[in-house]
Amino acid sequence: MSSLTVFGFFALAGGRRVATQKPGSGTKTYYCFYTTALQSTSGVALPVQLRVYSPMNDRVLEDNTVVFAVARAHMPAHETILLDVSHMYAIPGDPSSPDVYDAHLPDCSVPFIIGLGTVPVRAELLSDNTSKAFNVVSSEFVRDSLKTSTIQ
Repeated sequence: MSSLTVFGFFALAGGRRVATQKPGSGTKTYYCFYTTALQSTSGVALPVQLRVYSPMNDRVLEDNTVVFAVARAHMPAHETILLDVSHMYAIPGDPSSPDVYDAHLPDCSVPFIIGLGTVPVRAELLSDNTSKAFNVVSSEFVRDSLKTSTIQ
């Protein structure tokens, strides 16, 4: 068993609502897709595509809306990270007024990642000759299929 979950605050942009239909099904399911970024503690921002279920009469959130999201993740090497959101809560306010809106945002720009998986090889000693790093291989059901991620 393995899983890969990300939770934290994300600023959204480029929202669009899309209908999908699974083969053999007569019903459509709607999702909202957004672009955002996953900030690392080292200051690197990794590109993210966030998908969230969109019930009937749902609206796309305005650009620069900040949300708290809990999502299943797929983190392929050197590609856009995919997040399938199970819970998402928009921070209230007007994102088109950044001075007022940003003043109410929590100071928590780095999301949290919880990974459960396997460690396929021994840890390697890093250049500081003290720290060790190892890969964790984890699988999660994202975008309607099981996807594997390797994180160091």
